[in-house]
Amino acid sequence: MDEYMSAPTIEIDDDQQVLGTGLALSGASLEQDAVYWEWHVEVNGTSDGNDAPVLVGVSTKRNPEFYKVLADSGGGMPMHKHGTKLMRELENGVEDGDTIGVAFQKGDAPTIQLLKNGQTVTTFKLGRYRGDVFPSIWLPGKVSAMIVSSESSFREVPPHPRFQPITVARRIV
Repeated sequence: MDEYMSAPTIEIDDDQQVLGTGLALSGASLEQDAVYWEWHVEVNGTSDGNDAPVLVGVSTKRNPEFYKVLADSGGGMPMHKHGTKLMRELENGVEDGDTIGVAFQKGDAPTIQLLKNGQTVTTFKLGRYRGDVFPSIWLPGKVSAMIVSSESSFREVPPHPRFQPITVARRIV
């Protein structure tokens, strides 16, 4: 997870557990044609008064200036709608211990398939976007989540063998 690209209201611990309210992005852009990762969810049971849903998917690159502009804009759109165009809500929400699987496929029509505890919940086309995309989650405060990109730590099986764990892109400078 990447603190620089995540909202200032998000905390990321050493185990990649994401806490707080707002948008959190992984620092690894998705370079593969078909990739799978999971979010292991914990619900702490106490609400911070924010009834926004958990959103998962991908997001384009963000930086502190993006969040500053949002804070200075004074509203208009609900907070969970900012920077989440390439993300979706899980029907029926999330519960403590849930595993949210995300299968991302590039190609002519990039798509994301969301799975909850191994069962497909929704599939959606991303449409057009510019630049790299990064695994992301929007948390409402009472929920924390840990990104899991190691196949040996997956709780569920990807929906198809072509979906592989995230591989960090190596760039030649």
